Amino acid sequence: MSDHSPLSIESIGDVKHIRFRDRQIEHDAIMQIQQETLQLIKQQQPPKILLDFQQVDYLPTTGLGMLVSIQTSTHRKNGQLRLANLQTLIRETLRVSRLDQILDIHDTTESALASFES
Repeated sequence: MSDHSPLSIESIGDVKHIRFRDRQIEHDAIMQIQQETLQLIKQQQPPKILLDFQQVDYLPTTGLGMLVSIQTSTHRKNGQLRLANLQTLIRETLRVSRLDQILDIHDTTESALASFES
């Protein structure tokens, strides 16, 4: 990923641990985040993706579509997607939109990492 990427990506075993660099994910960054994440999903078989929201205070509503797209692409490749460290407002937005029923959400990075199947 480029230095201008809104993402920081680390491999932990076979899991791609993706952290967001900014506290507020702006509408303009959504497409780039989605493209970079989908590229990682294409490169890994099966993909194991952990989106870590620890630094994030704000996710625009367009971010919900991004999460659905990432979940769908991961699922199509028989992969696993986990979300961790969501702030209360983001977690509530996912609950209200019922995305919490299709996304695997964890309170901590450690819990999310432990939940991946071999």
